[in-house]
Parts: sequence; C-alpha cells; structure tokens
Amino acid sequence: MNKKVKKVLFFSLISLTFLLHLAFSLSVSFSEFYTLKVAPFFRVSLSFISSLFPFSLFESLIIIFVIFFIVCLVSGIRCLIIKIAKTGGISYFKVYLKIVLYSLFFAVLIFTFSFESSYSRVPVFDNMELTDIEMSEENIALALDIVQENLEDLESQIDYKSSRATSHGMEFSSLAKEVLKCAKKANEKYTFLQKMPFPAKQLAFSTPLSYTGISGIYGYFTGEANINTNFAHYSIPFTMAHEYSHQMGIGPEKEAEFCAFLICMESDLAYVRYSAWSQVAVTLLNLLYEHNPDAFYERMANLPEYIMTDLYLSAKSFEKYSETYVDEIASAVNDVYLTLNGDDGVVSYSLSSKLYVSFLLKDKK
Repeated sequence: MNKKVKKVLFFSLISLTFLLHLAFSLSVSFSEFYTLKVAPFFRVSLSFISSLFPFSLFESLIIIFVIFFIVCLVSGIRCLIIKIAKTGGISYFKVYLKIVLYSLFFAVLIFTFSFESSYSRVPVFDNMELTDIEMSEENIALALDIVQENLEDLESQIDYKSSRATSHGMEFSSLAKEVLKCAKKANEKYTFLQKMPFPAKQLAFSTPLSYTGISGIYGYFTGEANINTNFAHYSIPFTMAHEYSHQMGIGPEKEAEFCAFLICMESDLAYVRYSAWSQVAVTLLNLLYEHNPDAFYERMANLPEYIMTDLYLSAKSFEKYSETYVDEIASAVNDVYLTLNGDDGVVSYSLSSKLYVSFLLKDKK
C-alpha cells in the first residue's frame, strides 16, 4: 500500500469517526439503531478474537502499552539530555511517538465504532417503560421493604457460618458461565440488551488493581468483561453482570448497575440473586441516609446477619486499599471518563437508585 492510499484511508477513517460522533450526539434514534444493529458486529468480533486467549487480552495490552510508553518517554529524555540527534536518537523517538499516537487513534476509532452510541441511545428508563417516581423517604422505604423481604427469603439458601463471610463456592469460570447464562435469559426478556456469547475473564493483577477501587472493567477495544477477583465473594456475580451489561450495549454506569440487577434476577442460584439484592440494599440505604440518618441506622440493625457480616468483613479487608493516592487518582480518571461520555461522573453509580425504586414500586404506584 503506497503512502497516498494510506493517507486517503487514514483521513477517511478520521472523517467517518467524526461523522459518527456527530450523529450520535444529535440523534437518540440513530444511536439506538446503531447500538442494536451495527455496534454488535464490532463488539462480538472483538470478543471472539479475545476469547481465543485464555487470559485477559485487555489487561495484557494495557501492560504492554504502559511499558512501551515508558520506553518512549525515557528515549525522549535521553535524546534531550545527551543530544544524540546526530546519531539518529531523535529519529527513534519519533518512531516511538508515532506508534503511541497511532495506538491512541485506533483506541478512539474502536470506541466510536463499537461502544460510543451506547451512551446516547434511548435510556433504559424509557426502554423499560418505567414511571418517574419521586425519590422521597417514603418511596425509598417502600423499596427497601421489598429488598429486605427478598434478603430474608434467601437467608436459608446461603451457605453462611457465624462471623465468616459467605462464599459462592464456585470456580471463576463456572461462575462466569452461570452469570452469562443469566445475561442470555435477560436478553430474551429485555430486547434492548444485546446477546453476548463470551464469558468474563479474571484479571491476573487483581490485588494491585484493588488499590484503585476498581472491581471490574469492560475493555471496549477487546470486547472483554474483566473482573477483579480480590473483592468479596458476594459482590463478584453482580460485578460480572455489570460488565456483561456493557458488553450488551449499555454505556452509562447507572444503567449498567440496574441491568446487572436484571441479569442476576434470572439466575436459579440463590447466591447470584443475593449478590444483586445486597448491592441494591447498599445503594438504597446510602440514599436513605441522605434523607434520614436515624431511619438508616434502624434499617441497618434489621438486616439479616449474613449480609451484615459480609458488609463488615468486606469493609475491614479493604481498609488497606482505601484512601490511597492511587485510589484518588483512579477515581478522578474514572470521573473524567464518565463525564466525557455523557455520564454524571462517579456520582452516576448512585443514580441507579432511581431505576431501582421505580422498578421495585412499578406495581405499587
């Protein structure tokens, strides 16, 4: 391929990327059509390629890119300090820089073609035809009554020993396939969720990643759902379902949280359903605290012992990871990423409470 053809191809891709971005920004209906009919081809194709590897391709590429970026940076500093331009040092640095810039360009390209429309499509709230319910203390309490009832019903089905955390008791691959099976059932019930045939992958560097507070990552440029297995067992099925939601065409975090709940509810395993109900409980309890701290503490005291133990031990084990500079930086980066994609920043996760309350009370209002 000669240079002229390369330039034409390069600028054509830039133009198409820009036009798609503009179309997504201007038209919700086009974004919905693209998400349902076009983007799945790219997401499934990427997922198929990455499924050929037994490890997380996303994690591997990130590590390679970071190492290469450091090499590029060190090379540039070396060129500037010892002035080896005459020996070709600057030329090598330009090659490194060009590779980094091309990598970033293709990352943006893949994001636009495979996932960007997911942030501007028809909201899940509208796709579910939910009624806009006031987020009053009364309605939050009514929703929590339903959550409490389900947690109490599950108590006898959960393998729990006093003062010890609960466990899903499954190999990671088996659990990933179980939650994927739930995602396929959810797709049959909620057609705005796309099919995704490949299970989640375990992150090899789960422990270091815990310092960032990240429990899971959807790698859009590999189409993989990646899970940090260093988190408490009770949270892992829900995290898997959350990342599957992204694979299935849901962009905003608040909607992925809610769709994770819908996915887990399709499971025949009590522990997977418990994982979802426990996350809903935490979200709504935090919201209740903002309205009435006394009511919050009263609710906490009435939670089943097994979930209280899980929450306490999980918080205790993660004390060493929290409030670190790494965690603050990761939170800031995540906040910027979400905001740039039309989300409400890290606060977006808590906004899933409106979806929970509206869904749980849809037959009571």
